[in-house]
Amino acid sequence: MKFCKIATVLLLGWGSIASAQDYNDFKPLEASGTIPASFVQLGQDKYESQLEELKKEKEKEDQKRYERKAKKNFTLMNSFEMKDFIFSGRVIFNDPLSQYITKVANEVLKGAPELQGKLTFYIIRSTDVNAFSTHEGMIFVNEGILAELQNEAQLAYMLCHEIIHYKNNHVMNAYVESVKVQRGDTEYGRVGSSKRFWAKNKYSRELEEEADQEGLNLFLKTKYSPTTLPVFFDVLQYAYLPFDDIAFDRSYFETKSFKFPADFHLESLKPVTGREDIDEESSTHPSVNKRRRYIIERLKRKSESDKNDFVISEAEFLKVRKIARFDMLSIYLSDLDYVKAIYHAYLLQREEPKSLYLKKSIAKSLYGLAKYYNAGNKNNILPNYEKVEGKSQQLYYLLDKMDDKSMSALALHYCWTLHKEYPEAKDIAAITDDLFKELVAKHYESVTDFSSEYFDTSRAHVEIDESLSKYDKFNSARDTAITEANYANFIFVDEIKEDAFYARYEELTKEYRAKNKKMSDAEARAERKAKKKEERMERRRGLALGVDKIVIVNPWYLEIDERKKNIEQYVKSENSELRFNNILIDNAQKLKLDVDLLNETNVQSMGIDEYNEYQFMRLWASEYATHNEYKVKMISLNYDYTQSIIKKHGTKYFSYTGVIGAREKKSGKGGMLVIGVLSVYMLPYAIYYVATPDYQSLYFHVTYDIESGEEKLSEGYNMNAKDTKQLLNMRVYDSFYQLKSKRKK
Repeated sequence: MKFCKIATVLLLGWGSIASAQDYNDFKPLEASGTIPASFVQLGQDKYESQLEELKKEKEKEDQKRYERKAKKNFTLMNSFEMKDFIFSGRVIFNDPLSQYITKVANEVLKGAPELQGKLTFYIIRSTDVNAFSTHEGMIFVNEGILAELQNEAQLAYMLCHEIIHYKNNHVMNAYVESVKVQRGDTEYGRVGSSKRFWAKNKYSRELEEEADQEGLNLFLKTKYSPTTLPVFFDVLQYAYLPFDDIAFDRSYFETKSFKFPADFHLESLKPVTGREDIDEESSTHPSVNKRRRYIIERLKRKSESDKNDFVISEAEFLKVRKIARFDMLSIYLSDLDYVKAIYHAYLLQREEPKSLYLKKSIAKSLYGLAKYYNAGNKNNILPNYEKVEGKSQQLYYLLDKMDDKSMSALALHYCWTLHKEYPEAKDIAAITDDLFKELVAKHYESVTDFSSEYFDTSRAHVEIDESLSKYDKFNSARDTAITEANYANFIFVDEIKEDAFYARYEELTKEYRAKNKKMSDAEARAERKAKKKEERMERRRGLALGVDKIVIVNPWYLEIDERKKNIEQYVKSENSELRFNNILIDNAQKLKLDVDLLNETNVQSMGIDEYNEYQFMRLWASEYATHNEYKVKMISLNYDYTQSIIKKHGTKYFSYTGVIGAREKKSGKGGMLVIGVLSVYMLPYAIYYVATPDYQSLYFHVTYDIESGEEKLSEGYNMNAKDTKQLLNMRVYDSFYQLKSKRKK
């Protein structure tokens, strides 16, 4: 059940975490220990067990048949879709955050002993300020809310709220009520179809109010102080802002030789509003102000002499909050929220100014921005600064003023400086060299394009010679101040004097010029001929990549039957996925292609390392699909973890493949039968048309080089045929053949 707003797209960064966290070399969170039993259960097995629970339920006399059917349908969807969520790369367990939350929950559940042992608590690696509970008793807490809370008592109240959602079966009740609204049953029969959306929202708000009210009752049984609860609703109201509001000083990126123009500073910042002017009718939650007022009224005349903001430990709470704040940086990077990552790291550096992890996060964010700017996708990666509230707006404005040329120079300058300080950091070395190549290829072909002298501010006071031509006057005036046109030219004044920097730039300049050297007519003809030959070979025989081993991540299957009300066939899809796994292994063996499978359907055989790899690669694919959509080629920002996976599996080639098998709804059956009856000659054709089902099958396969992010093989086939074993064997064999085969010289 939603607490504020459940996130839909959540991306990961990975590593391992020690019990004593090193904030200088912070390692992003991952799961540890034993995979929970509920995670390894097949969806159909979970469905069967939950059906048994439904049968044990005493049927209410006034419960209608469609309500019982709705509960059964909810159970079916919940059994499979929760598994998809758990294995989406979002959920971790047995980490310091979830362990601490469990301790606080156990303290809360002393007031509800009947629920002890029925609930489990997990972390979602999301920056959203949110938490939610599920029908089966799993409570998920986003890192985003842990990063914002002020004390342990606020966490306890939030858990009370979610526990009530579970206790009162709100998730299933909300689903059944939505079916009732859609049908126009009872009181909803008088509501027009256009207003049923509002009716659903009203019911959802009622459940939230119930969770607030009964959650407060549970909270008041604990040792936690209620005086902090009004501030908890401030946390919700300002959830869209960073965890602090500190002015961003543009001089952070400046050096003696590099200064931003004066107009890169935004004089007037947009004030913080709190964004509470919502239309409650269109919301699934009551307004924050309304919820706050209810709490304040209830808390009047309440004594809290023996109540505390911390029961478990203030030190542990602060440690958990700090870990959450640090870990959010890797999430921002995976979500491509590069500007948020820079500002978030800037805030954290006040407490940990020497942290290499924070410096790396800024370097990687600048790298990501430079790559998107250079691909012409600045507007797709940079939020509109005019909509940003608070002091972080200054950073958004600064980056908005920069063009692709200056962003590339700034990114390289920051990364080069960090690389010199930490030459052993392979991830920084990799992105620094990539930025070198991009700067040479797109903006500054030679190191001599940069100024080798500091900008002389005294020149700003030199009078322009009036005897000059107007063009010389313009040029002289342009050279007397830092402007948008020239400021980036002064960024490498000191670096040009460094042998290593100068030599690398010269080397890349020579490579670039050699690569782009104008060919002779004969050379051009030979190149065109070779290219056409390769294209002919690819059309006839496909690619020949010469790959000996791949890792297949989450082979995916979806069965659809459009003739039925619920078109997605969950149980059939899971069985087909198991069958598809065997098809993949069989065809790989035929071609002697070595394959490792990372798949949720065989999670029973996974160790915790494989589970974490699987989660990482699921979200790696989502991130790189976005990069490919915008034609951005990037080195993995999780470079070290990516390299460890490559080393473990002995390959850098990771594949994603899947099938959609659909049985379509056939139209015109009645008309065809009428034609058949009226015309004896058409009768056989009419019978064949009516008796033969229509099928559609979609097969896709993508293989990445996860070291470079390059897409090596990408193909999809939409076929007017049933997804038979023979058809799938043919498609899979062809994909694997293109991966395995080599061209004869």
